[in-house]
Parts: sequence; structure tokens; C-alpha cells
Amino acid sequence: MLITSNYFLNRVERVDQFELFPNVHQFSNTWALEDQLRGVRIPDIIPQGLPQTADFSMTAGDFLEVYGGQRGILR
Repeated sequence: MLITSNYFLNRVERVDQFELFPNVHQFSNTWALEDQLRGVRIPDIIPQGLPQTADFSMTAGDFLEVYGGQRGILR
């Protein structure tokens, strides 16, 4: 996950750069073959374009361990 996240946060050059097919190997919960073969374009924004004032962070670890002590989260 960290390698993929690092790539998307630091190396993506344009919106909709990649097309993924998340349901291609799953044939339950689909109505038709077209649903199974439908692609999804990512990313919808370029992370480098976020304003400096954006409250954005990424860290490795358990969610509660990392963010549990912050005020207002999970209270």
C-alpha cells in the first residue's frame, strides 16, 4: 500500500491517468457482463495540486494508534 500511495501522491501527472477494472475477476453482484468489465478512471485529482492549506496527511500504522489521540476523532 505504501509503494502505491507514494506513486500516486508523488508521480501522477494528470487526472484520469489510469483505468482500473475492479470487478473483472468477480462475477457475483453484477447485473450484466458490461458491469463486470466497466473500468474506473483514477485519480480524480492530482495530489500535487492541493493547496498548501489542505489538511492532508498520510502515515503508516493502525488508524486508532495514529489518529486516536487527536481531539474530535472517534469521540
